[in-house]
Amino acid sequence: TTLNPIDIVKLAFLARTTAIFAMVFLTAACGGGISTSASRSSPSGTASPGSSGSSASSAAGTAAATPTTVGADGIVSWVHIGDLHIQTADMQNYKDLQTILGEINQDFAGGVNFAVLPGDNANEGSDAEYQLIGQAIKAAALKVPLYAVKGDHDEKSITQAFQQYLYPKSYYSEDVNGYHFIFLEAMTSSGDNSLTPGSAEWTWFSSDLKAASAAGKQSVIVMHPYFLSQLPDLTDFQTLVQQNHVVMIDSGHTHTNDLANDGHIIYAATRSTGQLTE
Repeated sequence: TTLNPIDIVKLAFLARTTAIFAMVFLTAACGGGISTSASRSSPSGTASPGSSGSSASSAAGTAAATPTTVGADGIVSWVHIGDLHIQTADMQNYKDLQTILGEINQDFAGGVNFAVLPGDNANEGSDAEYQLIGQAIKAAALKVPLYAVKGDHDEKSITQAFQQYLYPKSYYSEDVNGYHFIFLEAMTSSGDNSLTPGSAEWTWFSSDLKAASAAGKQSVIVMHPYFLSQLPDLTDFQTLVQQNHVVMIDSGHTHTNDLANDGHIIYAATRSTGQLTE
């Protein structure tokens, strides 16, 4: 399958001690495409996949949310930290989070544009769990910007702790080295913070993506679900992203290393930091 317009896509999965994370690179420096047979499967399962806005300053305890300019224009790299599922400070996954943050500072400061938490950050979505994550981030004094999205576990409790400790908005966008990144809350099935046509989030998302496309920008979507069949409106989502220059969707949720493409978009997910299986 020929992937256009991305010229190079490289996933390097790194394992240090017990900490597992992935670094993703996008390059669009020259014409043409590349061929890959990474996967013939479709992440949508049975179908072929196809009050926010731009981000504000970071919440207390998080890294400054200004993407680092690294490398030439058209090259973006980021650290994708697997689903955390944080519960208590004495559990191994919390120690792994602390290790990962330290390794980012040691090995990747100045070498990546940002890091991202792809959802299922707090296992029960509780204030106490979010507070632990915020404390780890604050203690690490992370040297790269940190972005985050919500997963299904984060939605278990109705709380503002995500906005307080991880990121001040649940959906937002950033331009990074020539790409337009859109961070979505994608596991809510109804209401204003859901990807259902007519909702506040959908209206913002549609407008933001179309504006980026009209400006000639390629977009990358970061959201929790890898399988698009888990979205509340698969058909409208597929149509919107396939018609507006989305080149990659970076996800969590699967707890496995996954890479697929449908001829339009590359889909990627990586292993969980907190759980091997649900």
